[in-house]
Parts: sequence; structure tokens; C-alpha cells
Amino acid sequence: MQPLTLINGSATRTLASSDRGLNFGQGVSTRVKVVGGKPQLWQEHMRLLQQGCTALGFHINAVDKLVKRDLGLLPKADLSLRVTLTAGLGSNDLAMPAEYQPTRILQIEPCQYSEPLLDGISVRVCQTQLSKQPKLAGIKHLNRLEFVLARSEWRDPVFAEAVMLDTDGMLVSGTASNLFWVSQSRLFTPDLSFAGIRGAMRAAIIRLAAQQGIEVCEVRQPLAALADAEEILFCSALEGIRPVKALAQKQYAVGSQTLTAQLQSGLSQVLYD
Repeated sequence: MQPLTLINGSATRTLASSDRGLNFGQGVSTRVKVVGGKPQLWQEHMRLLQQGCTALGFHINAVDKLVKRDLGLLPKADLSLRVTLTAGLGSNDLAMPAEYQPTRILQIEPCQYSEPLLDGISVRVCQTQLSKQPKLAGIKHLNRLEFVLARSEWRDPVFAEAVMLDTDGMLVSGTASNLFWVSQSRLFTPDLSFAGIRGAMRAAIIRLAAQQGIEVCEVRQPLAALADAEEILFCSALEGIRPVKALAQKQYAVGSQTLTAQLQSGLSQVLYD
């Protein structure tokens, strides 16, 4: 079933070939999990979109209000909502036009969400590395070919996700999720100052950990840091928190007595604004 697509508030799938998001990747996107008609982490998603647009050189006032106006009232159903914002129409010139009208693209499709995973997933390490570019780091922009290439490295269903490193060999993320690990009762996550995406769920977990009195450390560390970890978890807006049971030859703690499970059980406190 094709998702319902709204472009600048109108139901259409037609996008101008001169759109700067299509020609240059000058745009940002996010996927929002909607449960029973209620969007999760809404303000965080909108904040990240607003920040991303500004960083890419085009400003949109009141992103939240514009998107809500396009949506109207969401049906009381489980949905996946993708919001994409681009710098709008332009010539083939790299320079931004003096006057521009950003494009808003909303894709809405029904989803069936599963219960939170408790017993863990198996993951691998990607050969594809992420380039370091501080000006783009943290933003979920439309140039995501490195992640596409990384995800194409395997088809084995045994592996649900993979660890990605930057070109210095430092931990960054998964192919479609953010990465955390636990060591000596502290929660670690990669510093995304040079590469990677600051996801809405990542921000929510950092906030939740602070509420639970868990120390969170944003660090630049190599893959070897995961060999010393007791727990690993991946997170995303749609999947929530996914504990890792195995990476390479190492097994990790999963189950109800872990810090990961503690975060999973408290997650509902930070999902809705």
C-alpha cells in the first residue's frame, strides 16, 4: 500500500525536478512513530528538523505549526509519519536563491508495531565508514548514501543491525539507529561532533537516564570499547530500544535485570509531550 503523500499541504506525489532536495540533497527528514493517533517525541522531532534546516542554509519559521496544519487531525491509528523539508525550488546553480520557498513533504502510512524487544538482537560491524564533516554532523540530511551502502553489506536475517565507525575508526552509530553501551553502571554513547545523526530517541534516552540518576558519557572511542562493555543497545524512533545479545564472538547481558531493561521500562515517561 502506497503511503498518503502531502506536498506543501496538497495530496500529490509530484515533486518539481528543480527541487533542491532532489538535486543537491539540501533538506532534512525525520520519521515519527504515531500510536493510536498520538505522535511520540513530537517536540524533539520538530526541534531537530528546525535545527537541521538552519544548519543547511534555509530557515523555516514555526515548523511545528506548519506540519500540524498539513496533517489536520491524525486518525486514531498506528502510523509511520515521515516529514521531509527541503530548500525548495531553484536553478541548477549551487548558490541559494535570494528568495526561496521551502518544500514540505509528509508521507503517512499505517504500521503494526511490535512489543518492545527483551531478549536481544545479534549485530555485526560494517566495513563502510562514515566521513567526518563537522558542519553536517548530527543532522538527518538527505545525503544518506553511506548508510545505504552500509546496509547493503548483508542480507543474513540473523543480523538485525550493524555498528558503524567513522574514517578514524571511532564508534558512531548503527545503520538506522543510535548506539549506546553500558560499562560499570554508566551509559556511553558516541560523540556525534564529526559524523552520525542525533536522533529523537537518542535525545529522549539521554534525558530519561538523567531522570533515573544514570551517568551518561558522550565519547569518541574505538570499536574495542564494545568488547569491554557489559551491555549494548540500539535505539530509534520507530523501534524504540533494542538490546544486543551478541556482537562477533562476544555475548552481552540482556533481560529484566539489566540497565537496558530499566531504560525500556521507563521509556513511556518521555515519549509524549
